[in-house]
Amino acid sequence: MCKIGSPLLSFLLCSLCTPLQAVDEIKRAEKIYSILLKSNPGNYAVNANLFISEVRVCVQSSGKERKKYYILAKESLLEIKQRFNLEKIDSLLIYANALYLLKK
Repeated sequence: MCKIGSPLLSFLLCSLCTPLQAVDEIKRAEKIYSILLKSNPGNYAVNANLFISEVRVCVQSSGKERKKYYILAKESLLEIKQRFNLEKIDSLLIYANALYLLKK
């Protein structure tokens, strides 16, 4: 895996140029992040990664599944905006990518 700046920034940039994971694999990760978030809701990395997994499932899905993950991702994005300082570069990247992906 390539390393560019912070781990989250690396993940976001590298995921653009590597093949997307299978939806089932992303859903498994989303479940893990959901469990972790319940035990530590103030953890920025967990919030961000949960959101990223929801957006990726949304983009790769269709129909009811896409609508479900669209709503989940929007709710996660609102929580990130309320809990964390969006002046951080990683947050801004997440926010910008989310707006772009969710409008499609």
